[in-house]
Amino acid sequence: MTQRTWKTTDGWKVLTGWHRPLQHYFLQISRPCSRCNGDGVTPTGPGGTERECMICGGRGEEFLFDNLDSKNPLTDPMGGMSQAQVFAALTATLTEWPDQVMAVLGYDKNANLGNSTSDFGMIGAKK
Repeated sequence: MTQRTWKTTDGWKVLTGWHRPLQHYFLQISRPCSRCNGDGVTPTGPGGTERECMICGGRGEEFLFDNLDSKNPLTDPMGGMSQAQVFAALTATLTEWPDQVMAVLGYDKNANLGNSTSDFGMIGAKK
């Protein structure tokens, strides 16, 4: 699986790439949960007892986009995405992304790459 990453100026981490075994693209845009600070639990009630965070469901991350979200109309039933779907999701959620990311994703699929990573640094913000 290739992993192409970057961060937005407002704190979101973007992870996308080509999943060679499943033969589809994936995309996640996430950040540490603002409610639980990425711990997955929040104090409730007297004595500071902890409960699973209601915002992130205990994952410690909140998602702006997750291809594994079964309610997402931009993915197939198994969570896979085409390159056009990745582009549509980026367009719907971000104001900017690396100029070369779509070309790199196309190369990843055409070469059927696996285990390749790159980090594009800090780019733009979410919409």
